[in-house]
Amino acid sequence: MAATEVLTAQIEGDGRFRSKPNALLLTTGLIWWINGLHSRPMEGRSCRELVRAILPHTDHPPNHFLGDRDTDSNSDSDADLNAEGSGPWTPSGVIFFRNIMLPPDCSVPRMKHGRSITDRALLYFFKKDYRSIQRILDPVGILNKDDIPDSRIPTRKGMTQPCFNDDEPDRFNLGERGYALPPPQIDAGDDMDVEEAAGLNDDPNATLDGKLTAIWYQFLIDVIQKAPNPKGQLNVSYCRVQEKDRVKVRDAFYQNHSLSDVWRVCQYKASRDLWQNTFGRLWPPKGHVLSATAQNYRSCLYYLDWKRFQVSVPEDIALVARAEIKKKFDRLYWIPAATSDKMWNTNKAGRGFITLPDGYNGPAPQLLINGGQEPIWVQDA
Repeated sequence: MAATEVLTAQIEGDGRFRSKPNALLLTTGLIWWINGLHSRPMEGRSCRELVRAILPHTDHPPNHFLGDRDTDSNSDSDADLNAEGSGPWTPSGVIFFRNIMLPPDCSVPRMKHGRSITDRALLYFFKKDYRSIQRILDPVGILNKDDIPDSRIPTRKGMTQPCFNDDEPDRFNLGERGYALPPPQIDAGDDMDVEEAAGLNDDPNATLDGKLTAIWYQFLIDVIQKAPNPKGQLNVSYCRVQEKDRVKVRDAFYQNHSLSDVWRVCQYKASRDLWQNTFGRLWPPKGHVLSATAQNYRSCLYYLDWKRFQVSVPEDIALVARAEIKKKFDRLYWIPAATSDKMWNTNKAGRGFITLPDGYNGPAPQLLINGGQEPIWVQDA
């Protein structure tokens, strides 16, 4: 508990002082001491150097902690390493540290100025020399992950997380209208059973309605996973929704007129033409080819699944499926103002866009709203 309290106080301290030799000496000493609680304290050359720096000394050799033993055949003798003629003292076998400075008398817990250890000893304990340790504990002009506020939620840079909707009913009913997926392609070979050859085990959503449901739900979570952040890692995210909740959203999330529930700042615009155009970008027709420079789309699972679906079905099914998707799309209240090359835009004061909250004039995610009803915005306290 004593070691934990001291190390915690160090971790919470300023990196400039944590990386000072005397603070680092105390850190190293505590590591050696904690290890000694579990097994016999180590006595190699670097450890003997450390105990000389952290323990009180005595001039009486019989009371020395290490005496004249030399457990490392390649190391110098105790006498060679100890020009003072004294040695570390453990009275009655009890380990005491020499004087330690604690806050508020200093910035972080550290050993009092005095003996120190060499880079060779630090290299033994940390596998790094002093300058390398200093760069880690006190990076100059470089942010550590711990410096990033919790209110900055990372944008999903790589492929979006998959949506699992096994317990939810299908959202489409094309099967009742006589539409179905074409027969699966057969992978010939007598080494494969019938289901495996027909590809029936490849996709849990093997029906037309099940496949469209899966793609639709994936779309809903992919859009918010790609929500942008302001420049500068110390700035809070535009979007309020926590990362773990972004993979749970459904239609109601985009039907919410209270944009302040989702966004700290945003821009919005109501335009029926833009709404239609954006649908075409988010749900392109069969035969569409995405530009090589386009962002966001190529790392969205729904987009890749939608492209693959269109290739696998004939023209009539592709058309009717896209029409059904459009019906659900038109029941949403807001969507990102997607362009042909990226899903999200954060341009400052976009043409015709209204910025929320009132008075904010910086960059913000651009949204399209569906219909003439103005969004609700509850100002932060």
